[in-house]
Amino acid sequence: MTRLIEEKGPAIRLAAALLTILLVMSLIAIGTGSGVEAYTASQRSSLKASDIQVSRERLLKSAAAHIKRGQALGYGYSQVMTGTSYVPLASFTDGFCCVDLVTHVVYTATASMINNRYHSIDQTLATAHAFSASNGLVFDTRAVSTLRSQLTAIPALYQSLGNNVNPSSLQLGDIVLTGNRDDSSANHCVFVIGKVTAAENAFMQIPSFNANTSYFLNMSSSSTRASYQSASRFNTYWDASDPNKGFYIKQVYRPLYDIKGQDLGGFALKKTDASSGAGLTGAVFLLTGPDGFSQEFTMTSSEYQSGKVYKPGSYTLKEITPPHGYLLDSTSRSLTIGFDEINQTYHTSPIKNTADKGKVKIIKKDANSGSTIKGAVFDFSQSASFPSNATYRLTTGADGSVTSQDLILGQGTTVYVREHSVPSPYLLDSSVKQIALKRGQTVTLNVQNARAQGRIEITKEGQDKTKIKGVTFSVKNASGTTVATLTTGSDGKATTSALPLGRYTVTETGVPAPYLLNSTPKTVDLSYKN
Repeated sequence: MTRLIEEKGPAIRLAAALLTILLVMSLIAIGTGSGVEAYTASQRSSLKASDIQVSRERLLKSAAAHIKRGQALGYGYSQVMTGTSYVPLASFTDGFCCVDLVTHVVYTATASMINNRYHSIDQTLATAHAFSASNGLVFDTRAVSTLRSQLTAIPALYQSLGNNVNPSSLQLGDIVLTGNRDDSSANHCVFVIGKVTAAENAFMQIPSFNANTSYFLNMSSSSTRASYQSASRFNTYWDASDPNKGFYIKQVYRPLYDIKGQDLGGFALKKTDASSGAGLTGAVFLLTGPDGFSQEFTMTSSEYQSGKVYKPGSYTLKEITPPHGYLLDSTSRSLTIGFDEINQTYHTSPIKNTADKGKVKIIKKDANSGSTIKGAVFDFSQSASFPSNATYRLTTGADGSVTSQDLILGQGTTVYVREHSVPSPYLLDSSVKQIALKRGQTVTLNVQNARAQGRIEITKEGQDKTKIKGVTFSVKNASGTTVATLTTGSDGKATTSALPLGRYTVTETGVPAPYLLNSTPKTVDLSYKN
């Protein structure tokens, strides 16, 4: 790789300019690749703040890694950010200038996606890749003046706060251009990290750490090399051993993109009945994602929220087991997990299931004639405690049938049926019948009822109470049809076979001598005893 030459004279400046043009032309020929990336000035200018994905964790870990490497390498001019590919941090050999330190921290912190795959900050730092294959924010310069121009050219990503900024108000991500006290120009730059917690300092290892101190990163050509400096040094500190590194604020650029707390995110979802909107439990989902990730989870309530435990990226959510009594929704749903966020897409718009339903049809018939019976009343239930807990009561229509409403299999796959009442002259059948529901079907249950019947018993006696044998009788129904002819036995009794309920006429038709015939018809009503 050709080493760029520091700007020290007109001829050398011209050579550097020509080399920069050649580099830009070379980059244009390479192409931009896929996804969001910010290599050239034109690519940076097209970005929105929402395109930048970065977290506090990444920025601090990137800062710590580059401070450590900068201390090892010392001051120099890295070629990485002016090339086309990122060289793993451990492979850097050229050292850092102040701009290198800032631009490397920003790039590796924002390069969370490489070749469309999430990379933790440690993975990004260790992975060789083309800049065009990542979503990192690249500032392709090592000159403070050029960095200033590039920052000014992207107002959608960085806001210029000018130079009248109180150092105590500086915050994580701010890029501060500084210079010496008596010169208005900026010849140095630093990166602000602000206050750090004790837990964060466990990996940052700031010397003489103080949780109440706000820090920035500095690269010096003096023996201090890469270091953490207190923000109290802004506008007051002059490094006599490194005279071009004054800390007087000349310009502050503040990132407009959101710096999340952490990389990992999660999701929430809700499961409801497609018709009623009632919450559903028991669904099992399969979540698949980057790098072969696969996980099953069960909804023990109608709402589910994961922790922030998933790498950012594109995932697929698929139901593999529906709630009990519901049809499977096997739709594969896309799910994007972002930095430090809980994706609420499928909680705001719940995933719905259609109930697995069936119906029961009762057909009521006369046990003898097979004719249908109107007006029979039935109780239905899907509860095993039936009949004490009936939930439906339906009456047969003119065709002798009645069909239940849709019954959800999830509420019970067995339907219990008991006859509550029947019209006269039928006998009530109070036994409980069980019917197995079937998905999407109407299951028919035929129920027959016998008509209530009675018998007419005749006793024939003389005036002296003597039982008379051989007396004959004719029994006719209400329409005048003879339904029985009877003869008394030695006990003076005669009994009909079973007859339908109703009104009958009994007439004596013959008597033995010496008795006189009594032909007066007598009316008998057969009716329910109870």
